[in-house]
Amino acid sequence: MYEHRSNIEKLRSNPVVSMVDNYSVKLTADFRIQLFHLWKRNDLEGIERELERNGLGREIVGRGFSEDLIEGFKRQGFPVPREKGREDLLSQNPILQSGKFLWMENRRGIKITPEFAEELFRKYPEVSVEDGLRMAGLDPIDVGYMRLQEDLGACHREQSVNFCSGG
Repeated sequence: MYEHRSNIEKLRSNPVVSMVDNYSVKLTADFRIQLFHLWKRNDLEGIERELERNGLGREIVGRGFSEDLIEGFKRQGFPVPREKGREDLLSQNPILQSGKFLWMENRRGIKITPEFAEELFRKYPEVSVEDGLRMAGLDPIDVGYMRLQEDLGACHREQSVNFCSGG
């Protein structure tokens, strides 16, 4: 898992790496978005090829790196910029473009709007959450299952204190 430790200096000078320490390697938002598009097309070999082409082969970052990356895509959907000063990438994010999710600057993440969460709750179970996303013009893959589960779960648990409505 931490095979990259012996390659930290090499990784720090890699232009597609935004941060590296003894425990993790973080990729730039641009590169994660590029890899996300490959994953969304189910081009897993393309992901491996791009990692290798950019100096991030398994011998450098470890055997589980690409699998962890893909797991992150499944959980969180379309990548958001982690590095400050890259808010320009937010305009490319299909989740934010929909108006159904908000950028939370203080958490550097995306959160469902209270109105959309309530809309999905009202229609469920007649309309599945995934179909509700599609009806709103969103691809559930772009949203990510963990983001949706956490946002909707928080709204549902906290409805008594009007969490979903921002109160």
